[in-house]
This record gives sequence, structure tokens and C-alpha cells, in this order.
Amino acid sequence: MPMNESEDPKARLAALADAGRAKREAEAAAQQHAERSEEEAAERAARRHDRLMSFTTWSSLSSWMSLVYWLPFIIILSTYPATMGRMGLRIFYFTAASSAALAFIGLLAVLRARQQDIAYRAALPFPLVGYTAVLGRPARTVRCEIEFAGPCPPPEMFADLLRSLHHPTKLDHVHETGGLRIDAQARTYSMLDEHCRWMPRWFRAFNKTVLQPVHAVYPIRSVTLH
Repeated sequence: MPMNESEDPKARLAALADAGRAKREAEAAAQQHAERSEEEAAERAARRHDRLMSFTTWSSLSSWMSLVYWLPFIIILSTYPATMGRMGLRIFYFTAASSAALAFIGLLAVLRARQQDIAYRAALPFPLVGYTAVLGRPARTVRCEIEFAGPCPPPEMFADLLRSLHHPTKLDHVHETGGLRIDAQARTYSMLDEHCRWMPRWFRAFNKTVLQPVHAVYPIRSVTLH
């Protein structure tokens, strides 16, 4: 929702909460089949994007490509070394170099994505704890603890803000000290996902839709992921 910079943060927060309630009512009245089709298409696109951030994906791909390229020549060289000749060796060197180049390009793409992710977290106006620990393990559910520097926002308003997120996210508990505990669950999940690749995309949406508008009115002291 576009907002003017001069707009009152409280009015912006109230407008976002109203939008969350309106979306909840609209979703209840919408056709389930249409919603499911849109969600599946978005999930497929997100999974393709998330694979770029996985070093395991690129390293596995380069290993298989290297095996496909090299194995026939290794077998022929070891069995009939005299039949290969200069042309065979040139083909072998070319395939080896192209495989190494593909692996290097994939590694650069992963490193670039990681650098962008680190810069994004460094620009947050509050400390973010536990992000890399969650990213380094398979998890379908992520728990988020939010501690405020002052008063806590109304739980009902906070729950309404969570309605706009793609992955199911709910307000699980309100601490006596005023903090909030949020539970987020991947809409689709595979045990082969060793790096919780859905979490960075969820956190960016959570930060843009919930944390930043709330922080403008109710300053956040820290956010911790488990």
C-alpha cells in the first residue's frame, strides 16, 4: 500500500491493520480453487528463486555435470588410450573447462545473493538474532520473538497485520513483559530442503508488511528467530 512520507505513522499502521481485516473477509468469500491456483504458481516461482541462494544446489549441479562430461572420456582413455588422439584430448579438455566455468558462474551467483542478503539484514533498524542459525537447518516452522523498547502494540491489531503474509503466520503468545511470539509455517515444505530456503522470503515480507510499520509507532528493541 503506497504511503506518503509525511503521513502519520499511527494512521499508516491503522490503515495496514484495516487492510489486513479487509483481506481476511475477502479471502473468506473468495473461491478456494482460484486461491489455490495462484498460491501454487507463486510457490513454484519462489522455489526457483530460492534455489539460487543454495550452495548445495549449485555444488550438486556442477558435480553431476562434471560426471556427465568427464565419465565417458575417462572410460575411453583408461580402456583405449591410443584411440583418443589429439582430437579426443581437445574434447576432453574443452568439456573439463566448460564444466569448471559453469560451476564457477553458479558459485558467483550464490555469493552475490548471500552478499545482498547480508546487506539487507545490516540495514534493519533493530538487531536480528538467529537468522543464520535458522537458515542452516531444515525447518517447516520458524518462531519469532519480538521485544519492544516501550509499550507493546495491541495483539488484535498485530494479528490483523499478519493476515497479508503468504506463508501462514500467527500470533502465538503475548509475554508478560510486553513481547510477542510469532509462529510462521511454510505453505509447502520438503525434507530435502536442508537450508530452510523459504524463510528469507518470508522474513522480507514480514519485515516490510509488519515489522517496519509497527517499529515506526512501537519501537522494536530486537527480533530473534528460532
